[in-house]
Amino acid sequence: MLRRRSRKQGEHGQVVVLFALSLVVVLAFAAIVVDIGMLRNDRQNLANAMDAGALAGGTLLPVSGQVPTPPATVNIDGTHNYLQAIALIQATVKTDYPGLTLPTIANGGIQFRCLIGALTNGTPDYSQITDGVCNPSNALGHVPSASFPNDFIGAGPTRSSICQPYNFTGPNGNKGDTCNIVLVSGAASQAYGFARVLGVNSGSTGTVQSAACNGPCGTNPVTPVDLVIILDRTGSMAENNGDTTGPKIQALQAAAKAVLGVYNPAIQRVALALTGPGKVDSNGNPTINNCGLGFGSGSAYGVGDDTNFTARASLTAGITRTATTLTVSAPDSVGFPKSGTFRIFINDGKDEQMDVTAGQGTNTWTVTRGVNGTTASTHSNNAEVDMVTPWVPDLTAGHNTVGMWVPVGLSGTDTTSPLPNPNGANGTYSTAGVVNNNSTIVKAINCIQAYSDGTNLTTPIQMAQKYLDTYGRKGVTQGIILETDGHPQVGFNGGNQFNTNDAYTCKSAIAAATAAKADKTNSPLGIQLFTVGYGVDNTSKCPIFTTNTNNDDGTYNMYEGTDATGFNWSGVSATTLLGKMATDSAHFFNNPPTSQLAAVFTQAAVLLSHSGLHLIQPYPAPIVTSVNPTSGAAASRPTITVTGEFFTGATKVQIGGVSVAFTVVSDTSITFTAPVGTKGTTVDIIVTTGGGSSPQTAADQYKYT
Repeated sequence: MLRRRSRKQGEHGQVVVLFALSLVVVLAFAAIVVDIGMLRNDRQNLANAMDAGALAGGTLLPVSGQVPTPPATVNIDGTHNYLQAIALIQATVKTDYPGLTLPTIANGGIQFRCLIGALTNGTPDYSQITDGVCNPSNALGHVPSASFPNDFIGAGPTRSSICQPYNFTGPNGNKGDTCNIVLVSGAASQAYGFARVLGVNSGSTGTVQSAACNGPCGTNPVTPVDLVIILDRTGSMAENNGDTTGPKIQALQAAAKAVLGVYNPAIQRVALALTGPGKVDSNGNPTINNCGLGFGSGSAYGVGDDTNFTARASLTAGITRTATTLTVSAPDSVGFPKSGTFRIFINDGKDEQMDVTAGQGTNTWTVTRGVNGTTASTHSNNAEVDMVTPWVPDLTAGHNTVGMWVPVGLSGTDTTSPLPNPNGANGTYSTAGVVNNNSTIVKAINCIQAYSDGTNLTTPIQMAQKYLDTYGRKGVTQGIILETDGHPQVGFNGGNQFNTNDAYTCKSAIAAATAAKADKTNSPLGIQLFTVGYGVDNTSKCPIFTTNTNNDDGTYNMYEGTDATGFNWSGVSATTLLGKMATDSAHFFNNPPTSQLAAVFTQAAVLLSHSGLHLIQPYPAPIVTSVNPTSGAAASRPTITVTGEFFTGATKVQIGGVSVAFTVVSDTSITFTAPVGTKGTTVDIIVTTGGGSSPQTAADQYKYT
């Protein structure tokens, strides 16, 4: 007898099948939600690791193939060895993403680039190619120039090229290329859990890349800056034939004006200081004077006046060796300090120094005789009285010592600061990159000649600091660019060690630089100090300490010696001094050739307004911001103008997925003829370059009507 199978039993089998099928669907959704989510999270972790690696290596940019001479860790041109950067990158990536194949040059995970700015016509700014900043000549096989237009690619304000610090064959020789960008990339595989039921065991994050640059990276200044440029106009800047306005001075003038060319007077303010004092009135206010030989009828503030190296007067009556008071004539220029003890020297061949302890601000002083190892002597009427104590920064009315060293104050279109008052037309030092020769500061720069006797690096820094503290803007980045061709050295003019003072020593210059860098009166970063050793060679050394007061050799100084840290500067090289004075190695430029002096000044100025390490996009993806017209008849085939950014080097333009012929008009404009379309449809216009494709937005749409 046959039994009828229970319907309920049959349904049990169907449920199992349906459950199995449903489980596959559930696991598929789980794979999408969990596995793909984990993969996306893993890609972000990888991106974070690449960013960290690039930033770590970027701290040592720019790099080159040079190996620093121990114990130095940085080369004399400010570059680090590229292997140092690679080691730092790999250590960082290993920590942030354990198990990842470490990036190397061999596997393409670490690459270097040279990034420079673009001119207004879109061509690379080859003047930015300089040793110590960016020079890819070895990788390219030639010195970059307009003759090789395909060396640099990119869009927007910058262009980049390949760069190989490890390539020692080419124009750069065994230094290798100098590179200012590092690119770090990597890819990882993520094992799946749920997606395995679908036969997919793992997924890839794809390649993730980060790039970092330390410094200006080719872009123009946009950050407000208050800058004082200190220029060396001492006699050693003259040519060997005695020409005081020759090629060295002309290169210095061009370098200073190059800063004004890249800065905007509405944003960045620039003041001029000099290593020797200038002409002032009896109150210390700068005066306009004829520039002197070689300048025709030119006149400006800041014309040199060595009599202002110190305060000077004369005795109005003779004194005995036991007298404790003396009377002096009116000073030749700026008067003696009106308060505080200061030291004087009676310059009559008897070598006596005295401390003025009372009567400051009058013509009758109380003095302590025979100080600093000297002997009290008799002195006759009209004997010369010189101040030994270095000038102290002072902006008070009637005693403006700052004005002797900072003849032109912060210049800009909106400044109202004195010394003198270079605002409005006089402060507009440039317009659209073209220097204004009628501005107060440019006239002063054009008036510079090799004049001053002796090199004092201490006082101009102190005066610049005082000026920035008093007239600088609160919260604005502040900086000093100091250029010199040598070390501190007094010009004796037939005197001896009693004619010098502490300001002509390296230990004093270090103290002044240290104080300026730590000064956060207006800027939370302090005053950034750049030093440029122009024409400094191995023979240029700090003064040697001497106890022989009759020594009239300028290479000796009785005040040289140990600084606040215990370091003895006697006989130390000027290169070491300037490197220590700078904020860091990136702020020190060691002996650039004349042809690169302007580029170095420009790099310093731009670095000041773009300071700090940052991630960059060497070749940014294009962006479409508008199209014109936005619509047209389906068969009309109008000419469409696409407006946006970063179009230089475009490789493809598509409208509705159809590629069309196009013309790159500029970095911000592309034109093409629209193909025939379908009436009533709206399509996107996509631009593709080496940096990627423009994202789809409502701004890129065109409608066929």
